[in-house]
Amino acid sequence: MLAGEHVNVTEDRAVLHTALRQPRGASLEVDRQDVVGDVHEVLDRVYAFADKVRSGEWTGVTGRRVETVVNIGIGGSDLGPVMAYEALSPYRQDGLECRFLSNIDPTDAAQKLAGLDPETTLFVVCSKTFGTLETLTNARLCRSWLLEHLDGQDEEEAVRRHFVAVSTALDKVADFGIDPENAFGFWDWVGGRYSVDSAIGTSLVIAIGPDRFAELLAGFHAMDEHFRTAPPERNVPMLMGLLNVWYSTLLGAQSHAVLPYSQLLHRFPAYLQQLTMESNGKGVRWDGSPATTDTGEVFWGEPGTNGQHAFYQLIHQGTRLIPADFLAFAEPSYPLRDGEQDVHELFLANFFAQTRALAFGKTADEVRAEGTDEAVVPARVFTGNRPTTSIMARALTPSVLGQLVALYEHITFVQGAVWGIDSFDQWGVELGKKLALEAEIRRHAGPDALAAEVAERLLVVLRDAQADGRVPQVVLTGGTIAATIHATLARVAGRAGVDWRSVDFWWGDERFVAADSEDRNALAVRRELLDHLDVDPARVHEAPSTDDAADVHAAAAAYGEEVRASAAHEFDVVMLGMGPDGHVASLFPGFAEVEDHDHVAVGVTGSPKPPPERISLTLDALNRTRATWFLVSGEGKADAVARALAEGPVVDVPARGAGGREETIWFLDEAAASALER
Repeated sequence: MLAGEHVNVTEDRAVLHTALRQPRGASLEVDRQDVVGDVHEVLDRVYAFADKVRSGEWTGVTGRRVETVVNIGIGGSDLGPVMAYEALSPYRQDGLECRFLSNIDPTDAAQKLAGLDPETTLFVVCSKTFGTLETLTNARLCRSWLLEHLDGQDEEEAVRRHFVAVSTALDKVADFGIDPENAFGFWDWVGGRYSVDSAIGTSLVIAIGPDRFAELLAGFHAMDEHFRTAPPERNVPMLMGLLNVWYSTLLGAQSHAVLPYSQLLHRFPAYLQQLTMESNGKGVRWDGSPATTDTGEVFWGEPGTNGQHAFYQLIHQGTRLIPADFLAFAEPSYPLRDGEQDVHELFLANFFAQTRALAFGKTADEVRAEGTDEAVVPARVFTGNRPTTSIMARALTPSVLGQLVALYEHITFVQGAVWGIDSFDQWGVELGKKLALEAEIRRHAGPDALAAEVAERLLVVLRDAQADGRVPQVVLTGGTIAATIHATLARVAGRAGVDWRSVDFWWGDERFVAADSEDRNALAVRRELLDHLDVDPARVHEAPSTDDAADVHAAAAAYGEEVRASAAHEFDVVMLGMGPDGHVASLFPGFAEVEDHDHVAVGVTGSPKPPPERISLTLDALNRTRATWFLVSGEGKADAVARALAEGPVVDVPARGAGGREETIWFLDEAAASALER
């Protein structure tokens, strides 16, 4: 691992988080590239940016200095930074607060944004690929919140001044509106759970300053060097890793408690849960064979003395063996006294008492010697011999925290090496993410039943959005099944409980013909639906016709600008028909427009269906949506449905490239679904 070899065998990657804390001037090659210089180049950029924020040189769009940093990330992009931020709170700069937003539950965002002044808030979006579902959802939500509250400010400049990114996907960063100059990268040899000392720690650097962060890195490096050079009998990570294997594999321990006697480390057990359980929760060895022993343990814990009044009973007298690590510091971060009593001394007395009790217990004779009723003696006996490891440092400093985190990183590696597993992949996590985004198939007896469900679902979406105070954004489509849906909506619109004047309507594509041409999708939708609703004409966004633009490309550019400026950055529902060739909107198989990532809308010429010129939203634009609904009926499209739901190049079947960030649903009648397996 320390030499840069590809020890992450299932992903064929080096694992070199230790390079993140190598001192300037050191040399370490990964795939023939000396990475230490790259690390310090990024680190210098993070430090320079942090200094600007801390000094007030970096301001928001209104010229006010930053007072709150909101870190948006999940997993390693959240657990490490928030743990270190809490642990090093005595070192924070006054007047600067960090909040950490991770959960896709909107409650998390509501609570983290509560009371914030958008003029003084900076968002740090942490996602290596800039595609993590939860992170991008929260980032878009925060962007909408910011722009809504900074009404009247230039939107592009507002995003540029209030958002930075930790990502290597600079094209996606720029597409979001973040200046790529304010994006800080890291490498595929840095796993998320090992990344707190990379640019993922940008929020932490802003909070404690570059000098303190450098001390943190020095602590990491000191433990790395100890692990690399100390002989096995004095190598702390090796000894603790081997002990953990002994407890788990040979003594049958299923869990491991981590009990910090420091309130500042109250997030440390949660951080270790990801580090240890995501790393060693594997049932397959490096060579692909099944693991022959139990691997991994459930890590958990709470700060003392809180845990003493909650779960220590189980550790002391329960039937399960629970090894425990006790962490403490000789000097308090905040020295306080209760009269003559040094409160920290009382705190440490509990630390020593608990480990002693777990080690030596209490015999029946000792209980009887206290005059205890014989009937109660068995209940008050402590067997002892409960394994604990005590770790004590002088004080919780940035350097000590770095040593502590690196210690557990290397313990985790040692355990994985003994078990013969790859501690650096996480395929269980990846499967869950993939399943969460898989398309849902909804079969219906016929077009009428399909239309009824789609209409009902759409009304729910519209009501929910309006109840949240939003103006819902809906992308409409043309075609036979769409006409049936529109007719169904028109029939129930009056009793739907929807404020139709507060709904924005868009089109995924349009034929570039005269405004009154029967070929226009908009004309049909007006007749079928919009003329029956009390809509706001300003919220009906038709694509330009030949009466409005000189050519199809100018029309597409104009429509793209309208979407970019007015669609609140994300649609609620995109409804798509699909042709027998697998095309959606006017993105046809083999056409270059299918792979266009530079535009919101494109002009399409030479369409295989008349008329030949069309305006279409790109896949990137269509995919900026909470929900994508495919509306398909008829046996003639059954093969296309099967091909669209199979893996393969998007350019061959454009429907493969469309999907919502929260849901993708295929509404099919039985004929359209006939080529699918039940």
